[in-house]
Amino acid sequence: AATIYSSKQYAGGIVGHCSANSDNRILIDGCVNTGIIHSTSRDVAGIVGYANYTDISNCSNKSDLTAASSIGGIVGIARYSTITYCINIGNVTSNNLLAGGIAGSASYSTTVSSNVNKGTVTANYKTGGIVGEFTGGMVSANTNEGNVRYVSNSYNGLIVGNHSGGTIADDNIAGGQLVQVQ
Repeated sequence: AATIYSSKQYAGGIVGHCSANSDNRILIDGCVNTGIIHSTSRDVAGIVGYANYTDISNCSNKSDLTAASSIGGIVGIARYSTITYCINIGNVTSNNLLAGGIAGSASYSTTVSSNVNKGTVTANYKTGGIVGEFTGGMVSANTNEGNVRYVSNSYNGLIVGNHSGGTIADDNIAGGQLVQVQ
């Protein structure tokens, strides 16, 4: 497997940037990333760095990922998108904020459902086992098995780190441990 080194925004193991509209959505299905990604920028993920009006399903990330911020095992930033039946096995590390086992950030009616995270997620804050920051849509039926490591006591959780809008259903399974690091 290859290793990607990037200093630019939008790095993904499969696609860096996807943007469509409500009438012409993008579908990404059944993709697997085995390449390691090291980025000094943001919007980084094992599958799609930035997703707008994109439906992502049955995808998996099997490698470790590192970025400055906005990083997820499957998607870095998701807007008006769906992420379903995906699995992250790799460790996800942000050198600042917004790290999630599935999505770094999910907003604007994004659905994150029926996904599994098994990797360790690490950031200073806004760190989540499934989603680092959730501001709109639905988070449901996800399972987190990975540890969530954070520096700051602000906005960290085994399912969602920071929640400021949308619905988090009670059928998510929060495994792993919250661990404060120095």
